[in-house]
Amino acid sequence: MNSSQKTVLVLGAGFTRAFFADAPLLEDEYDLTLAKFQALPHAKAILDAELNRRPRGSLNIERVMTRLERGMPYDIATQAHEEANLLRGELMRAFLNRVKQADGGASHQDDLVQFGGFCVDNRFTCVTFNYDDFFDRALYRSKPTQDMEYSGPCWIPDTGYGFYCRPSAVCVHDGVISAIREVSMHLLKLHGSVNWRVRSGSVRPYGFEAVVHHERWSQDPNIMWISMGEDPAYTHDYIESHLEPDPFVVAPLLGKSELLEQPVLRCVWSRASKELSTAARVIFLGYSFPVTDLAARFLFSEAVSSDADIRVVNLTPDDEQKTELKRAYKQVFPELGDDQFEFQDALKWCRETVASGRAS
Repeated sequence: MNSSQKTVLVLGAGFTRAFFADAPLLEDEYDLTLAKFQALPHAKAILDAELNRRPRGSLNIERVMTRLERGMPYDIATQAHEEANLLRGELMRAFLNRVKQADGGASHQDDLVQFGGFCVDNRFTCVTFNYDDFFDRALYRSKPTQDMEYSGPCWIPDTGYGFYCRPSAVCVHDGVISAIREVSMHLLKLHGSVNWRVRSGSVRPYGFEAVVHHERWSQDPNIMWISMGEDPAYTHDYIESHLEPDPFVVAPLLGKSELLEQPVLRCVWSRASKELSTAARVIFLGYSFPVTDLAARFLFSEAVSSDADIRVVNLTPDDEQKTELKRAYKQVFPELGDDQFEFQDALKWCRETVASGRAS
């Protein structure tokens, strides 16, 4: 496929929610144990202020995380910095727990695998802001990558993220872990991923050798070591003990300084910019285009060609939100016409695309 035919998909939280009903959105309800903040008056005041803005206790996690990360001038006088750090950690854990719990809820995993296979076959670059590894897993399972005789199009985590992401087994084995295998498409995760982990003891900013992929759904057929014990879970947990406890992700902040500080993220963003600049078609699936994400707005406004065919697929509950969505996109793409918006569920769009054999 030459550059004049290239299609890039931009996947937002609405894409994941279409396949996993319990996946969290930017503005959502989170299970927070408020009692633990009773003795932290400053943290509690910040959280209460956010919860009171929304019905049913939902919160905009990006806004409150930004408040906690950047602070306010009067925080110094009230010595609220330590409390803010505690609350920020609790919020991030609540967000990641929602991601994990969504995997056990109602889902359309078979449809996601079929769509993943469609993307692999058609060599669609996928750019995403999502942390979850649901689509990663679907891409991996869509092709028989464990078959060493298979030489067709495929996606694997080692080389599929736009940089060489070593398997976590390198933390406990000095020999050859895996051979380089070319993939037919890339999944560029601009804010990191729940299965990206940092080797224990690594110093920030993390070099490429410090970031590894660690998950239970992949099995590299080229691993040249013998599993310790008969239980694969034992090996996974043993490797886990050699990793930092938190995944390598950028918290949902309005200003993301880590995008500049971390070499891996600079690499992924550069790759995304290059792919977008040479794309003939850019399709946004379930991406709400939040006006607060300045980095994303600059990326799309500067990288996407003025000649590119832009399509927006997003499910909105009412006319007011349709108008808001159009306004957000047209602030970045002023020439975007109303006929370039499809207000439908991403799952339905993906099913129709796979059935027809082409993205439209």
